[in-house]
Amino acid sequence: MRENFFAARNIFSSLIFLLTIFILASCDLSFADDIKKDLESGIEAEYTFLESEDDPESKAFTFGMKISTTKSGSSLFPDDITLFDRGKRGFRVIGWKYIKNPLDGTTGAPENFSFDSNGYVTSVTISPQPAVLAAVWEAPYIVRHNFQNLMASDDGSYGYGDVIEERLYGKVGTETVAEARSVTGFLANTFSQVEINDEGTTEVDIYYDRESYTYIFDLKGGSTTTALGSGGTLTGRYGESLSVASPTQVGYRFSKWQPPLPTTFQPGYSGFIAVWWSGTTTYTVRHNKQHLLDNGYDVEEEEEEGPTEEYTDDTANEYEGFTAQPFDQVIIKGDGSTILNIYYNRNTIYYTFNLDGGSTTTNLSSAKQLSGRYGASFTINDPSRTGYTFAGWNQTLPSTFGSVDATFTALWTANVYPLTFNSNGGSGTMADQDFTYGLAQLLNANAFTKSGYVFAG
Repeated sequence: MRENFFAARNIFSSLIFLLTIFILASCDLSFADDIKKDLESGIEAEYTFLESEDDPESKAFTFGMKISTTKSGSSLFPDDITLFDRGKRGFRVIGWKYIKNPLDGTTGAPENFSFDSNGYVTSVTISPQPAVLAAVWEAPYIVRHNFQNLMASDDGSYGYGDVIEERLYGKVGTETVAEARSVTGFLANTFSQVEINDEGTTEVDIYYDRESYTYIFDLKGGSTTTALGSGGTLTGRYGESLSVASPTQVGYRFSKWQPPLPTTFQPGYSGFIAVWWSGTTTYTVRHNKQHLLDNGYDVEEEEEEGPTEEYTDDTANEYEGFTAQPFDQVIIKGDGSTILNIYYNRNTIYYTFNLDGGSTTTNLSSAKQLSGRYGASFTINDPSRTGYTFAGWNQTLPSTFGSVDATFTALWTANVYPLTFNSNGGSGTMADQDFTYGLAQLLNANAFTKSGYVFAG
């Protein structure tokens, strides 16, 4: 009778196990294949997986399995179980907690289990002892960053139209750890953390208001048609359009705002000063181009005109093979003596030579390169290679360094060598046979004869 009971129990356990494997596979659990592989041999152990240690009735599955004698590790414990209700609601498993031995109810950690600092199972070695384990979850929650609109609505209020959402996780019953972001032009309002619920619906809203900026306009004796506030101020919110009519002043012409006026209210400015001029003065711009063979410069001059007692506003020219050096603008003197110097240095150009197995007597760098200033002349001796004749370069080789780096590859033609056959006392004739270097080929058939002898090679 007892034997019949255990036989029935074994059949039932096998059916339960096969059903579990089918469920796990259909749920795309990564460890289902491992379980099936371990079925054929090993030590049998029964494991019960609970959705939560708080609810002993919530177990998702219990099955007897044979753990391979070579199996050791955490692959038995899945890190993502969509079979559980919480998994379906977006929760994530952060570990497995050992609960007890179901045979005797002991809760002490068995020796064949390893745990991390949080008490979660990290690995298990072979053992026939059954175990009950519970998933430890983190619930998802949403943090919404709400940014204030630039334009007001019909009732004069500013809503929050631009929203950035981020998805975070935490343990149920603990508080969220949402953090306000640092965003140019916005200040985060005070907000409170909330308790993470068990439904996966926790949300935290953080609102960001646009910063307000007040700029002071120093007109330096002039006036503008733009309505400025007390002390010549304008106030606006971050991103709001900024426009001030150019000021006027008798006997002067408005030049510019210093610093330049942005088109919208931005951080980093406190005020703007009107710059005036009473006339213009000519000045000289000298473009100094570096010599080829020394560090002197050839000079090209241009005559420019600008506001007297103001800074020049010039840019460097572009010359092929040259790079303009940094320079400072200068004050335009009223006597016309102002000179602005801009220097242009020749670029250093690198030519790389791929000798493709050959060599040259020209002294190249370790990188097989020649270098020189733009326009400088150079030569390289034709390379040589055993068994080959140099056939030139893959592109035309200039006699001077150009404006850009380049690579030149040697081209080779394999040599052809004639082979003459010696009869060595025999009779008959054989024409010479040509052989190409590096190319294997057969000798022509022997055409010599010698009385009393057999050709041996």
